Amino acid sequence: MMLENLFFLLVSCAVLVKSADVMVKSIGRIAIFFNMSGFAISFVLIAFATSIPELSIGIASAIEKTPEIVIGNVIGSNVANATMIMGIVALLARRVGAGSNINMRDTMHIFAIMAVPIILMLNGKLERIDGIVLLAVFLWYSMWLITKDRKISKVNENGGRDGVSVGQLLWSVLALLASLAILFVSADFIIRFAKEFSTEIGLPLILISLFLISFGTTLPELTFGVRAAFMGRGDMAIGDTLGTLVANSTVVLGVSALIAPIELSGGSFLLFITSAFFMLTAGFIFLTFLGSEEGLTWREGIGLIMLYTLFILVMFTIETVSIGRVGVV
Repeated sequence: MMLENLFFLLVSCAVLVKSADVMVKSIGRIAIFFNMSGFAISFVLIAFATSIPELSIGIASAIEKTPEIVIGNVIGSNVANATMIMGIVALLARRVGAGSNINMRDTMHIFAIMAVPIILMLNGKLERIDGIVLLAVFLWYSMWLITKDRKISKVNENGGRDGVSVGQLLWSVLALLASLAILFVSADFIIRFAKEFSTEIGLPLILISLFLISFGTTLPELTFGVRAAFMGRGDMAIGDTLGTLVANSTVVLGVSALIAPIELSGGSFLLFITSAFFMLTAGFIFLTFLGSEEGLTWREGIGLIMLYTLFILVMFTIETVSIGRVGVV
């Protein structure tokens, strides 16, 4: 039964990722048809759309009253994005930089945004009012970024419809709706099988979410990052990662908290505090590398991958020690 639940959990993650991929492509065609700027496509489409798996998991976990899953998934995804994924991209591209539009001040803004939900949850709760605050932070950041940007592509003379016909638009809308439905159905299955698998192997749900579920939901970012690195566009992978860190920390947790307040206690809260501290540490190191003049080199990429390995070891060691103490008692 345990292997069956693990199998169906992995299958559900695969379906989730595939439906998200279809959704990203559909949104891309719709964006081109309606002549959205290149900046809007890169920020909203790539960064926000690759966070759709995390958002669907967050909504499903809020409905199912399993706050450990949304918290574990967001933290696990952010750690994986800032360490493992960007480490792999740096190794493949040898060196990547954020570009002239990103400096140390910008990266510190992103670090501050990552810290906001952690600060709000120090009392063990994320209320609906906190969810509103997180969504407000996302809107502020988006408006600030759009205002700051000076390289938004101009509207072309043909109304932005080059390459996308009305027929393709209609098919894209249908594909978008269908993939959205599949996305949330698969997210519901992930929640169900994750709960059963967690019970059978005796590990906390938040730990399952930190690694197993978050690994599945970060596959779009990993796929995009690897493709961008092979194309010599490591800067695009960085843009996706930065946007994902912001979207996960604000939109995913904000929407989830609005649906149902998030509350952790006991062992789950201990794991949350530990993993949150590690997330902020990993985020600070990654953003510091990124904000430097040299950017992110392959050597720092190796360091980031080792940091993710350390994250795994630390979290499972804490859980092992915790189980040992319970056994002694």
